Amino acid sequence: MKEVWRKATDSTKSAWRASATEVTNVVDALSPMCAPVAARWDAAADRRQALRTPENLKKLMAAQRENTSARATAATAKGQRTAARQASKNPWNGARRAAKTADRAARSHRIAARAALKEARANYPATMAQVARRWHAVHVVPAAVGTYAWSTPADWETWPLATSVAGRSPCRSRMGSRRRNAACWSAWTRRTGCSTPTRAACPAR
Repeated sequence: MKEVWRKATDSTKSAWRASATEVTNVVDALSPMCAPVAARWDAAADRRQALRTPENLKKLMAAQRENTSARATAATAKGQRTAARQASKNPWNGARRAAKTADRAARSHRIAARAALKEARANYPATMAQVARRWHAVHVVPAAVGTYAWSTPADWETWPLATSVAGRSPCRSRMGSRRRNAACWSAWTRRTGCSTPTRAACPAR
C-alpha cells in the first residue's frame, strides 16, 4: 500500500513540476514583450504619484468648490433671465437687459471655473490603480447590459432560481404575514403544481 501511495504522489509531484516549468518558460518568453509596457506603467505611476501632493489636493478641492458655486450661480441667473423674458416682451426693458448681462457673466464664470477644475484635476491625477479600476468598470457595465439584452425568457427564469439558496422556501419570510404567505403558497402551487414546502422537493418542470 505504501508503495502504491508513493508512486501516486511521485507522479503527482512530477506533473506539478512539469506544469510549473512550462508556466515559467512561457512567462520568460513573454517577458521581453511585456517589459516596455511595464516600464511605461511604472513611469506613468511615478509621474502621477509625484503630482499627488497636499498642495495640489488643496487646489483641486478649491476648484471643485468654485465650480459647484459657479454652476449654481449660472443656473440662478438663467432662471432670472427666463423670468424677466416672461415678465416683459420689450427686449429693451431694463430688467431684461440686466438679467441678460448677469446671465452672460455667470456663464463666463462657469466656463472659467470648469477650465480651472480641469487643470486642477490634471495637476492631481488619479493613480494607475484607480484608472485601471475605472476602465474595468467601463467594460463590465456594457458586458452586463449586453448579457441581459441577449438573454432569453428561459434565462430570466433560470438565473434567479440558480442564485437562490437550494431548498429554501420561495415564500418564506420572517417579516411576512400569514395571509401574504398563504397567498404566495397558493400562487406557487398553481404555477408549479407542487404543494411541497421547498423547491428542492418539487419535481423539475
